[in-house]
Amino acid sequence: MPEKEEQIANSKWQIAILFILLDQGSKILVKNFFPETVVLNQKGTWGILPWWGFILGGIGLLGLLAGKLGELGKPGKLGLALILAGGLSNILDRAFYGGVVDFIKIWRLPIFNLADLGITLGVILVIWNPKLFSKMNIF
Repeated sequence: MPEKEEQIANSKWQIAILFILLDQGSKILVKNFFPETVVLNQKGTWGILPWWGFILGGIGLLGLLAGKLGELGKPGKLGLALILAGGLSNILDRAFYGGVVDFIKIWRLPIFNLADLGITLGVILVIWNPKLFSKMNIF
């Protein structure tokens, strides 16, 4: 791998690690200072699906994207890093708290956390990549 591509790949992992730390730190702060805003989501995907359905869907998406990693481009690779970071951070919640700690409530949207926001932004960055989908012949 050329040096510049390696630096870009390393920066994406650094962003992912920082994002996990930011998400976990925000949950610790909210749980300690604003416990009335915390909801422990023991299901998955905004409390709609069983948690294992979310994990199976994520594994499927990552498997699909892993085969096309070279075609993702910089935004897509950043998106993939955010998806991984958000997913890993929510898995840490399940391991430490028995469910995902959600605390952000905006209008009528389901309650969520920073990891969910990262996953959503990551999916948008991956999908908003015409280069990827033109080669996959999906659309």
